[in-house]
Amino acid sequence: MNSIDNQQQIQDEIAQDKYTIMKFDATWCPDYCKNVDRFIGDISSMLPRQRSK
Repeated sequence: MNSIDNQQQIQDEIAQDKYTIMKFDATWCPDYCKNVDRFIGDISSMLPRQRSK
């Protein structure tokens, strides 16, 4: 996974990749915000391998 720090990076990722998965995270968010951690690896592994930055 790559860290995205600004809106332009989001636009660049969406524009160039066939598949884009974005996980948003915040230090102030309670545990239920981290539920995606339970299945993000499974979803990512189902997609074709793309380049990594």
